[in-house]
Amino acid sequence: MMPRKKRVTVAILMVAIIMVLITTIFILLYLNTDLFRSNQTLFLKYLGKNAENLEEIQKSMAQTEFEKQLQTNPYEEITQVKVNYTENTGTTLENTTSNINQLKVNIEGKTDKQNGYDYKDIQLLRENETLFKTEYIQSNDLYGIRFSDLFQQFIMIRNSNLKDLFQKIGYTEEQLQEFPDSIRLEQDIVNSLSFREEEIKQLKDKYIAFIGQGIEKENYEKQKNQIITINKDKIITNVYTLKLTKEQLNDRYLKVLESLKQDELILDKIQSLQNEMNVLQVFSPNHSSLKQEIWNQIDETIEKINHNNIGTEETKIAVYECQGKTVRTVIQGVDYEIIIDFLTKDEEQWVELSMTKNEKVKKITFKKNLQELVVTIQEMENDFQTRITWEENKKQTEQNESKNIRVCYEKQNDKVEINGIQDRKLLQQMEEKVTLDKQNSIELNVLEQQQVQAILNRVKEETNRKQEEHKEKIKIEEIQKVLEVMGMAKQNQKLDLTVVSETEKNRFNSKYELLQGEEMSSEDVIKVVKTIQNNLMDMEVVSNKVLKLEIDRNQKKEELLETLITFFEKDKNRKYNIKVEYNEDGFVQYVVLTIVDKKIKK
Repeated sequence: MMPRKKRVTVAILMVAIIMVLITTIFILLYLNTDLFRSNQTLFLKYLGKNAENLEEIQKSMAQTEFEKQLQTNPYEEITQVKVNYTENTGTTLENTTSNINQLKVNIEGKTDKQNGYDYKDIQLLRENETLFKTEYIQSNDLYGIRFSDLFQQFIMIRNSNLKDLFQKIGYTEEQLQEFPDSIRLEQDIVNSLSFREEEIKQLKDKYIAFIGQGIEKENYEKQKNQIITINKDKIITNVYTLKLTKEQLNDRYLKVLESLKQDELILDKIQSLQNEMNVLQVFSPNHSSLKQEIWNQIDETIEKINHNNIGTEETKIAVYECQGKTVRTVIQGVDYEIIIDFLTKDEEQWVELSMTKNEKVKKITFKKNLQELVVTIQEMENDFQTRITWEENKKQTEQNESKNIRVCYEKQNDKVEINGIQDRKLLQQMEEKVTLDKQNSIELNVLEQQQVQAILNRVKEETNRKQEEHKEKIKIEEIQKVLEVMGMAKQNQKLDLTVVSETEKNRFNSKYELLQGEEMSSEDVIKVVKTIQNNLMDMEVVSNKVLKLEIDRNQKKEELLETLITFFEKDKNRKYNIKVEYNEDGFVQYVVLTIVDKKIKK
């Protein structure tokens, strides 16, 4: 039998070993599981994991090996683009007979990014007929374009002293103030905003901490085994919730904004972006710094919050966790709700951001796997819906890439589909290279103003003639409808594809700008109306004192002149102020007449 002392020693040793094991297990459980952690700790932990989700998306969008080779090796590409426009989709009035559906764009090109060379041969076809043919070349700082079916020479611009060139074209001194002297497009300024993994962790830890400061434990809740649906998958989750009053929410918002103004990591990124923009000359020298603009916006937001920080509204933030990952985040206010879903399954990422406010819903969906990328943007309000979808499928080998792209714009029952097929092939060397030289190009920078304007006027005349020649095959009104569905033109906005020089625009505008004046008599106003009669398109009675006359460069309404003259002759004692208003393209669109109140004689 073991002596008593030894038995006691062994017993003590066993107890110590058991305690060490228990402590070790406890530490491991605490570090690697959610056991023993408070609702507050778990809420902040899984809220912060949204940063990791964003990092996963960033990694999935990184360049493939083939795409990296495109940056350092010459390659050729062939692209075909076709547009299909359908009116009244899914109804008995469905119509696919638009002339646009008969058109196709072919692009053949060769590119050598490392040596600053890019060439494109672009053709617009209708069945087997070539309607337009254009060539584009970029060779370092030289940019050339040639309308091959109209001219034999490239019109070339050197990317330097651009202010001088645009002055020759006809831009005013005021317009030139915002022009840089050169524009650099080849650099990727997005890289200036990329964050390293350790930087993301630093920012996450810092700003997530602001949320939990000064909040009582009673504000946090936990619900187990809650079933939600993401992308048709049923998921069992734990839900961690934080409720904040309006004052508590704004207090955290203010802390974040104040911290952003002093955050060296963020400020360094902004400065890097500013440096890239300076190199690219995105802004004019007179433009304020990007950092200062951001500071100004932050100060404005802080001021608005401080003036509206009283109320009983409550905001609820909920994070849904499944197997240690955040799969949903929900922010609910009085009149809005934001939902962010993130799910990775079978090497496929699914992200959806949904924002609802006052019955208006905006939704962005992102799906990505090895071969496919689909991005959808939807906006719904009452019975009105718009949706934009980008679908991309690609196959890559070491030397080739084949890509199918479909972009679909849907607005109510109208739909525009843009389908593209692109093939790229790496080259050992660039052969049969089209170059810019003195024999095949004209450099506008070195010409006198009269020569520049003469060349541009000649190009304008020929392209307008070409457009007139094919106006039945390319109908402007159908292009207008397509652009409306795509959100690139306003409804009822008149589309004009004719080419107009800046000089001609100034000449057109000056005719109407000279008519402006104050306290003009009815007789003078009638003279003004007769002066603009050839471009008088419409009139709008804004109020009992204001009348707007719409100007159109290409058409007029005959009956308007007599109507207006009759109106102004009714009261010849009236006085009018006249001014002009411009459209988005810088052309005079309205002549505005305002009746001047009669002065009371003392």
